[in-house]
Amino acid sequence: MKRVRLPYLLLAASLPIVVFAAAMMVLFDQQQTRSWEAFMRQSTGAALATVDERVTTIRIALETLATSGLLFDERRDGYEGFKEQAHRVLALRPDWMALRLTARDGATQVGRDGFSVPDGAEKGSGIDAVFQYGEAQFSGILISPTEDTAAKAPHTDEPMVAVSVPVFGRAGVEYVLTAFVRAWAINQALRDQGMTPGWRIGVLDDQERLIARTLSEDWRDAGIGSYPDPSLIDGLRRGSAMFHATNQLGESLYVASASSPITGWTVALGMPSSLIDLPAQRTLSAVIGGGVLAIGVALGIGWLLARFLMERSAAERRLLQLELAQRANERTTAILESTTDGVFEVDPKWRVIFINQRARNLLAEGVDVTGSLLWDVLPDADTTAFWHEYHRVAADRVPVEFEEYYPALGMWFYVRAFPLPDGPLSDGGIAVYFQDVTEGRRARDALAESERQYRFLAESIPQIVWTATGDGGVDYVNGRLRAYLGPRSEQFVDGWRWLETMHPDDVEGTLEAWRSALANLDVYEHQHRFLRHDGMYRWHLARALPMLDETGQPLKWFGTSTDIHDQKLYQETLQAARDEAERARSAAERADAAKSRFLAAASHDLRQPMQSLFLFADSLEQHVGDGEGHEKLLHLRRGLDALKVLLDGLLDVSRLDAETVEPTLEEFPLKLLFDQIGVAYAKVATAKGLAFEIHEHGEVVRSDRALLGRILGNLLDNAVHYTNTGRIRIDCRQFGEIVTVEVQDTGIGIPTEHMEDIWKEFHQVGNPERDRNRGLGLGLAIVDRIAKLLGYRVEVRSALGRGSVFSVEIPAATGASLALAAPEPVKTAAPASDPVQVPALVKAKGRYAVLVDDDAIVLLGLQSILRDWGYDVLAAGSTEQALAGLGTGRRKPDIIVADYRLRGGRIGTEAILKIRELFGTDIPGVILTGETGPECVQDAAAYGFSVAHKPITSRQLSMAMERLLAASAAD
Repeated sequence: MKRVRLPYLLLAASLPIVVFAAAMMVLFDQQQTRSWEAFMRQSTGAALATVDERVTTIRIALETLATSGLLFDERRDGYEGFKEQAHRVLALRPDWMALRLTARDGATQVGRDGFSVPDGAEKGSGIDAVFQYGEAQFSGILISPTEDTAAKAPHTDEPMVAVSVPVFGRAGVEYVLTAFVRAWAINQALRDQGMTPGWRIGVLDDQERLIARTLSEDWRDAGIGSYPDPSLIDGLRRGSAMFHATNQLGESLYVASASSPITGWTVALGMPSSLIDLPAQRTLSAVIGGGVLAIGVALGIGWLLARFLMERSAAERRLLQLELAQRANERTTAILESTTDGVFEVDPKWRVIFINQRARNLLAEGVDVTGSLLWDVLPDADTTAFWHEYHRVAADRVPVEFEEYYPALGMWFYVRAFPLPDGPLSDGGIAVYFQDVTEGRRARDALAESERQYRFLAESIPQIVWTATGDGGVDYVNGRLRAYLGPRSEQFVDGWRWLETMHPDDVEGTLEAWRSALANLDVYEHQHRFLRHDGMYRWHLARALPMLDETGQPLKWFGTSTDIHDQKLYQETLQAARDEAERARSAAERADAAKSRFLAAASHDLRQPMQSLFLFADSLEQHVGDGEGHEKLLHLRRGLDALKVLLDGLLDVSRLDAETVEPTLEEFPLKLLFDQIGVAYAKVATAKGLAFEIHEHGEVVRSDRALLGRILGNLLDNAVHYTNTGRIRIDCRQFGEIVTVEVQDTGIGIPTEHMEDIWKEFHQVGNPERDRNRGLGLGLAIVDRIAKLLGYRVEVRSALGRGSVFSVEIPAATGASLALAAPEPVKTAAPASDPVQVPALVKAKGRYAVLVDDDAIVLLGLQSILRDWGYDVLAAGSTEQALAGLGTGRRKPDIIVADYRLRGGRIGTEAILKIRELFGTDIPGVILTGETGPECVQDAAAYGFSVAHKPITSRQLSMAMERLLAASAAD
């Protein structure tokens, strides 16, 4: 069998040589081809450089002539100087056939004897391009009689090329200088370069016509000016670096080409195929012959060596097996030394035949115990699983795997033991691989303990505790679920299918919340109802958090479900109570608003008849003498004054409750306000035998002057009412940015149980019989509302039987100083204890007053009182009546008194303005109104009218009218 295979082995051995020889032939052929191509490209480049050098020399010579002035003789006119110089140049340039100087409007030419310009030279020489671009131009081949077909007969006129350069003057290109050069000069330049025998070179113009070729014997070559073989033209147009073509003689050529960037001509170099193919064929034959010879020699030598090798291989094979086994053993040993496992091997007699470093460190404190008995290395192991399992491996020849604690070392080991196979290097025994898993075992034990504690905690809390896998499947529920579901919980031993116990109305919302939490890995929190074992659906709050791994993926969900049914019912009950309270509050607010509207409407509706009562009562004063009638009139006045105070209080309360009062803040000294208060209250206090004191230190505050005056006036009025002996004192102190004003009295004091009620409407201390001489109980209620509007703090301190102290905290002014300018009078409530004011009898001295009011009774009362004062009166129920009455007499009134609200939606300010317009002068005007809103005051202020609120006493009306008349007279 071995002899039969020997020839095949020899052939197989020689095959690489054959392949190598073939590869070398291919590589040699490719290398030779690349060498020829590189040589041809280099030669083509050299030929192109020769052609470019020759035409560049011609261009430089022409440019030198054009710029040197040699062609022009300034002493002679026209082209005569050029012709003379051109003959001299042509004599020095034998290759130049003619020189032509072309202007834009004509040309002149000087040529050799017998020279004639070929047809088409005018167009082909590029003269127009030189004029246009100002750059040298090179023509293609110029020949007669034709240029587009290949001539078959020798040329009679010598072929040439034209080189044209610009001649610059003051206006740019003025002339073009052209030299007609023999095309044979290009052929001579190529011949002068030197050429490898057998090679062919051709120069083609931009029209692919031959300018020169090395095949030409002289300038009469019929091929000059014609097109080369189509195969050459196709190769040039393809742009191939090397290609195969045929010339006009039918020669097969390898062609390389290069184009000139100067002239646009192409130089093509061709080498006959025979010059390349014949050496290659000879080399190929030599290589093939040598290869065959080498193969034969190799086969012979191989045949001889094969017999020797076959005899030797058997012996070497046996030795190799031993070496391989030894090397495998060494590799195994190296691997076992590098592993993190502890490894040792024992023979059938339990002696250690191998132990790696890891095992030595774990079992023998790093000592090499090779050759020792295993049971000496592992003392006290006979009572452990190590003894029994190792003996089972040795006896049954089966692998084992176990985890065991070794008390002697206090460590846990994970062990894998295998029987060793019989072989040249082993007679049996076992191999043991083990790992120290003490830390892992402790971690598992700790984890198990933690899980046990977690389950204990989960079972001990009152909520349903559950866990779910990363994809949302519930895999654990504590015992609270069984207690909640009762016998039904037995259906969920394989996992809680919570949708089956959920209220149908809550399923969709719960699923949406759970899916959203799973998708976003966010906190899951949702409320829904679960069916209890007694058939009742109870509300639960479910909440869960995901536990993520290091990559952010969910490992597990931990959640609770808390019974919030009772809490939710309580919240619903509480919400219902809140809703009911809100409805009650809204009803109270509506009632309060209705009360305010009622008070405002009532005060307005009562003011009209009251106004007439005031006016008629004052008018009766002059018609009732002393005695019983005068006393009754005095009682009437007191009743009307009390009613006015009541209506003013109701007006203030309604305006404050309706939030129609807009504070106007300004900075002013308190002294100005205290001066007015002193004038109003000092006389009243003195009349009751009380001392009245004001102590201020130049404090300046930022407040609404009128509203602050009303607060202090009401507090003083309250003090006057409830103080019979002693004194009333006003003190001012400034602490930082706050000025505190205190109103002290030595009155009856306030009982503790009344301290909160004194701020309510109509509440009075010590006046159960409602004695109206002691006020109406609205003063402190108004103080409280104004203080809240301004944001002030009002406090009271009181001792029963000793008096009270009311304090008001006011913001101090921010300005550095303020001049004590006289302010506008501040309207304060007249003290309730002020005696009835007797109307002043004003001597009008025939002044003319116009009264406009749509209430006939009020109008009659006003007319009566003003006539008693000596006024001439025009009374009108409307603006039109007043204008009609004034138009008749044409007497200009001295003052106009008009009600604000008139019939037909008209207003009193309009009446005053129309009367002013009638007479063309600003007549003083007083607006009477029962309105509680700011509209009337703002409208009157816009035109400078005075405003008086009904009911107004005759004395107040008289003072207002006299003030306006005095101001008008001063102007």
